[in-house]
Amino acid sequence: MSAFIVSSDTFDALVTAWDFLTPKGEDPGFGIRRLMSFKFSPEESSKGLLQNLRNMLIKENCASVRCRYPIGYNSDSVTDVLNRLMEIKYSEIGEVNEWCINEQWGYILMLVDCYTYQSCEGSDWKASDSYEFCQSIETQIMKRLRKTIPEQEPENLWGGYKRPVAETGAISLSALWDRP
Repeated sequence: MSAFIVSSDTFDALVTAWDFLTPKGEDPGFGIRRLMSFKFSPEESSKGLLQNLRNMLIKENCASVRCRYPIGYNSDSVTDVLNRLMEIKYSEIGEVNEWCINEQWGYILMLVDCYTYQSCEGSDWKASDSYEFCQSIETQIMKRLRKTIPEQEPENLWGGYKRPVAETGAISLSALWDRP
């Protein structure tokens, strides 16, 4: 594997997607506030929360690069990039909101996949808040995708999937084994 620091826009895009996918009318930190190792005050603004989430993603990504390249990689350059990225204020990306509105989940899942691949080098990645952040985006997308399955199908798909029988009058061999 390799690791690199993703673009500033990638961090903003992930936070924008998370903000869009967060159920409205609930705690703005749904899926994250309970997972964070640091606490947010109740009066913290939504913008402040989103900036903190962005910074969390940056730190994890930079830590992964440091972990992947402990020797021979200029640690000062990673620190410089980290500091420059942390100075940039979160900016919502309208294109990401359009993807969400149009349910173009593949774009968002690719961003999550790229970020995850570049940030997973630490030994505690699966215990990290950034991992939980990515999981919460994927979970929210899965909930939306499940709504596209016809009502009669979910129980058929939950561990008990069976292929539909062909309606051509042909008998499949597997159907013969099910007979007494």
